[in-house]
Amino acid sequence: MILSVNSPPELDLALSDLIWSGVFDYEALLNLQFRLTSISLLHHTFKASDNESMSPDISLITVRNSGFIGKMRLQYRQHCIVDTHPDSTHTLRLDRPFQELKDFAIGLDMESMDSMEHSHIPYVILLVRAMERFKTAGHVEVTYDNLDAFKETLLMERRALDEENFEEAESQAFRSRNFWLLIHALKQYTLLPQSEGLLPISASLPDMKASTTDYVHLQNLYKNKANADLRTFKDCVKTTLSSVGLDDDAIDDEETSNFVKNCHSLQCIDGRSLKQEYETDVKQTLIADELSNGMHMNYYLGFKACERYYIQNQRWPASDDEGTTILTTILPPLLREVADLEDSELSENAIREIVRGGFGCLPTTSAFIGGIVAQEAIKLITAQYVPLDNTCIIDLVKSSLEKFRL
Repeated sequence: MILSVNSPPELDLALSDLIWSGVFDYEALLNLQFRLTSISLLHHTFKASDNESMSPDISLITVRNSGFIGKMRLQYRQHCIVDTHPDSTHTLRLDRPFQELKDFAIGLDMESMDSMEHSHIPYVILLVRAMERFKTAGHVEVTYDNLDAFKETLLMERRALDEENFEEAESQAFRSRNFWLLIHALKQYTLLPQSEGLLPISASLPDMKASTTDYVHLQNLYKNKANADLRTFKDCVKTTLSSVGLDDDAIDDEETSNFVKNCHSLQCIDGRSLKQEYETDVKQTLIADELSNGMHMNYYLGFKACERYYIQNQRWPASDDEGTTILTTILPPLLREVADLEDSELSENAIREIVRGGFGCLPTTSAFIGGIVAQEAIKLITAQYVPLDNTCIIDLVKSSLEKFRL
């Protein structure tokens, strides 16, 4: 991973191209690093002796900071995340319950239960029973149009208004290489008849109003089903590994189990290089739309104008006269290029604020941006949580930030 802070824009672009190509040597990077004291190697994914080629998956973080305004840009070819740390890892599969769950739910004799037992039936069971009755009545699935009818079906078995389990049921009803090898195995798993075209189920259950006996029994149902799904998935992994000439233990059980645990929240982000950002027109609609919605995109445009000033004069603007030069000679054609505008008061104000900072790094701003950079670097290195995709504009004048994919 490489960090570049307030480096000359043309060298940032050269560094970006160097990394994006994936076929450059270590000495080429060192030559750039010697020219730029603002470039740091944060995380070594290679050794100095690896002088033939480097991994194409080296990440680049570029930072612009001037006074209270900052911009951070992440570049990576492709970033795959298994453990995204979603808010919930539960896969209750209430609309298509597995057979053991369905048998348990339908087999409960709710009529003979006393009020205490009745009010502690897990909402999972209530929803499965309601769904089965709903389908028997001729409905294929719950939709917006028949939502009220489903609620009536659900509440038919309710005895008292203070039964919290029914309230829960009502609220819940409506709410790398190994990576790609595991993805291939997951696809093969969904093609098996026993999977019913669904992903492996999760063993975890949310908290719910239930008796200890019922909750433990329900937990065991899900745990047993999850273990059976995991065994089937491991067989698919072995088949996949064999098809590409790898040993059965090329992917260990811990990685496989972690993948299955998080398979409902996997993410893979295809990144964009700086060159793609500069040369494509995809971003222009976004820029034009956002220029009138606040200062963040105007600060992005302001940094872009200052970069063009640097390319022409080999220094960052830091005086009122230099700011006037940008406003009169650089900003108008830039506005026409990216937004088909002749002028923009917000963009002019953004440039004045950036130039006022003189591209100096204030301690408070540096600490704040440094914290964000460190957080994103950890995400990329550990492949946990979802990283920025791909630009963040920081405005500490108003204590705000905004993310854009550019």
